[in-house]
Amino acid sequence: MTSLNSGNPFACEAFLRTLPRLPQPLADAQRERIRVVLWDIQQRKPGVTQDIEALVEQDTVLQSHYEAAYTDLLRHYQANERAKSAAAAGSLTVEPSELERWAATILQTGDDVVAVARSVVKPMRTVVAVNTRSDFWERGDRIIALSAGGATLGAMIAQFPGAIIGGICAAIFAWSSYTPQSKQLDVRG
Repeated sequence: MTSLNSGNPFACEAFLRTLPRLPQPLADAQRERIRVVLWDIQQRKPGVTQDIEALVEQDTVLQSHYEAAYTDLLRHYQANERAKSAAAAGSLTVEPSELERWAATILQTGDDVVAVARSVVKPMRTVVAVNTRSDFWERGDRIIALSAGGATLGAMIAQFPGAIIGGICAAIFAWSSYTPQSKQLDVRG
């Protein structure tokens, strides 16, 4: 997505995901400013991120919906990043060409950008992460980290015997306090 906007990788998608959330009808001036930004997205205009930010700052309603869409998009991205290590979760965001198609379709189909956006902008998929690592390895990661810390702390306090005792105590704590994380990450757009 960096080809669309090098400054903020989520701005264009968040803006497009904002449109279906807006109340209808829009004022003529607001609709025209939105259409200008849609044109910029479609044409991959440099600086489109700044245009989006300027437009959003001018209107409190647009700003609140944009911030909500941006937050949802960021949560979706973070959930996909967590799931990516365990299972293929698909694309992290919509491809730039898809964003351009959304913008072009909204521009071509008339003046009611909100109604058209509701039919064009696809919702974000729910991400399901299947944990393929066994509990032993999940616990092993935690044991290594905590026992190293315990051994270091024990060595600082009571030198070699303290390092042994601290490492063992931390390993026991890490093993016994481990609870598997949720197998499903549910993020809705």
